Amino acid sequence: MLLLFVILCSLFVVLCSCLLSPESVVKKISGRKWGFCSGQACISVDYALVEQSFASSLIETLKLMIRSFFGENPKESGCLSRIVTKKHFQRLARLLNDPGVQASIVYGGSTIFL
Repeated sequence: MLLLFVILCSLFVVLCSCLLSPESVVKKISGRKWGFCSGQACISVDYALVEQSFASSLIETLKLMIRSFFGENPKESGCLSRIVTKKHFQRLARLLNDPGVQASIVYGGSTIFL
């Protein structure tokens, strides 16, 4: 099965199969998400729909890729895009601090205005 990218209701969704290697999927996702324009372009993946048996290996491979892009302390990375205004930062921080969202975060998620 192939990796399938779909635009669904203005969201860029990727459908992943366990028949693919996690490394190949992560390379394609990360190139679109953190490569051009720090994910602000229309080719950036918004959601990944993944077979349950493939999820943990994909997440671990994504964590490794994030570390390779931004280092052990992403807040100190010069490559990470920033939220420019405090108002927008606070809006996003409220979203991240929602209990339902917090329960689904598997890596990162800190909210410190620099």
